[in-house]
Amino acid sequence: MGRHKQPEIRDRILDACVDHALRHGLPDRLEPLAAASGTSARMLIYHFGTRDALLREPCGGHGDASATSSANWSRLGPTSPIRARCDALGGS
Repeated sequence: MGRHKQPEIRDRILDACVDHALRHGLPDRLEPLAAASGTSARMLIYHFGTRDALLREPCGGHGDASATSSANWSRLGPTSPIRARCDALGGS
């Protein structure tokens, strides 16, 4: 029997990835996000499926958008590169 996903860990990882993206911009690879969240790229894929899904998560409106996603979205300014990426990914 496999392990059950733990939403509190996923939310912590998401918060760390959003913080990193707000400070440093959106990386082209998962490794900077993994380092910022104290995990591995493999675990990011485990929790979010794909890099694009991870980047869409703060945008809300995709998958199982949570209160954490809404809180992260509200932290983004109107000209945020994350908002622009959400538009490009179809997540706004």
